[in-house]
Amino acid sequence: MRILFAIFLLIVNFIVLQVPSSVWCYELGSGKYAIDIHGSASQGYIYSKDNNILVVDTEGGTFEFNEFFFIFTMNILPNLRFGAQLLSRRFGDYGFNNQIKLDWGYFDYNVDTWLGLRLGRVKLPIGFYHEIVDIDIARSTIWLPPLYLRELRDFYSNGDGAVMYGSFMLNRLGRWDYQVILADTEQDQGNSLEYEITHDNFLKGKGNSYCEYLYGGKLFWESPVRGLHLGYSYMKWVDGKSNMTLESDLLTLLGIPQGSPLHFYYDSGKLLFYSLEYTYKNFILSSELSRFTTETSVDELRFIPQFDKYVQKFGGWYVQLSYRWNNWLSTSVGYSTWYRDFHNRNHSNTYDFFRESYGALCFDLMDNLTFKIEAHHVNGLMYVWYDRNPANDRKNNFMFYACKVSMYF
Repeated sequence: MRILFAIFLLIVNFIVLQVPSSVWCYELGSGKYAIDIHGSASQGYIYSKDNNILVVDTEGGTFEFNEFFFIFTMNILPNLRFGAQLLSRRFGDYGFNNQIKLDWGYFDYNVDTWLGLRLGRVKLPIGFYHEIVDIDIARSTIWLPPLYLRELRDFYSNGDGAVMYGSFMLNRLGRWDYQVILADTEQDQGNSLEYEITHDNFLKGKGNSYCEYLYGGKLFWESPVRGLHLGYSYMKWVDGKSNMTLESDLLTLLGIPQGSPLHFYYDSGKLLFYSLEYTYKNFILSSELSRFTTETSVDELRFIPQFDKYVQKFGGWYVQLSYRWNNWLSTSVGYSTWYRDFHNRNHSNTYDFFRESYGALCFDLMDNLTFKIEAHHVNGLMYVWYDRNPANDRKNNFMFYACKVSMYF
């Protein structure tokens, strides 16, 4: 598998190096109504030691890690634009698995620098990377920290609604950028999460989750101190639902037939993000802290007090230091955490936390071609899935490695 990946890199390098970069840019039509087409194709490889991750066999290495997208933009009026992105991605066995979907598509009307409005399918404004998660060139690492809920990306990626945004200066108080969102995320819009779960031989099932609407926003501050940026993001999901079909000995004991649907209701889901970035010469220090709280009830199990309404308070943080050595090489090191209960971080149950330290190399081979490689040391089994890891063969501490080649046009 590693040999095949090396061959793939050589082929991509050969194709791109032999063709001028201008060929990889497209324009349909001419004049003020021309449609610009851009995009990206990326292929990754993941190898883990001791544990399988991504609900696939990563111990033997896997190529089930890729992204392809096309972006179409056009000017309609001097202040009115339209843009859309078609996305296909594979992230192990999560989500849409290379199905083509409309990731975002909206009309963008800009009144002035302080006020603009987007209408359509919009990205959720969260933290540094959520809106640009598909654009590898925007960061030096492959793997985003777990507080970005990477396994749930297809669920909370976008919504159909409106975003008001703008930017303004406050004299000596620096520049402020804001976004406010109100969106509808019904199941038939294609951004529900479908998944399979297996808890050893005790609990097996399939399900999907979705949410009716959400609201929130993001405020970022470019401070008067050169290189210092601070941010705050807030998002609230209302009337979330999860329909699951489960098979479990526990259900039989409770008098519920095997394979019966269970209906989970999320009265509310709240996500908070605090962001900090400081740039000094070739160094970039970044850190974010997140809290994600849900209130859940299960219709068919309300007679059990624990399932009538229970609250989960996830949370975590990361810190990362990056350095650009020259115009073709940058390096990053970092540490990140994610806890099932942020208020109780001294867990004895290793399935309740995920801690990782990592290092990454990013090679800018050309203006439109990057290659990244990184290594992670993980402590905790929160994202080590039962059906791919036998109970007597799970390691609390393990390593995994990733590399990825990305081409832009």
